[in-house]
Amino acid sequence: MAKDPFEGAAGRAILVFDLLREGRGKDVHIDFDETMQQAMTAEQLGDVWAHVLTTVGAFESNGEPTARRMGELTVVDVPLHFEAGEMVGRVALTEDNQIAGLFILDASAVAGGAS
Repeated sequence: MAKDPFEGAAGRAILVFDLLREGRGKDVHIDFDETMQQAMTAEQLGDVWAHVLTTVGAFESNGEPTARRMGELTVVDVPLHFEAGEMVGRVALTEDNQIAGLFILDASAVAGGAS
């Protein structure tokens, strides 16, 4: 089994959060794998992002992503800096660049605290 993250995964994860910031949740949703598409609509994804913005203020920037291979997926953590708090965006990608998982986590809850 391969141990290296998929090539381009970090950039792909940053793009996910750029699209959300631009209000283009539908463009993120279209890349969800079948399980994710069944679990969450594009509208629900937009609602989650809006809730994050309500909680921690305007998005300001992202930090340097870290990628690691976990089984058949590459998982990328992207530090997300908001006006009133720090979060970590976590994207799990399949080898064909589909999104198999998407989380927005409180930075203090992520092991080691991403920043």
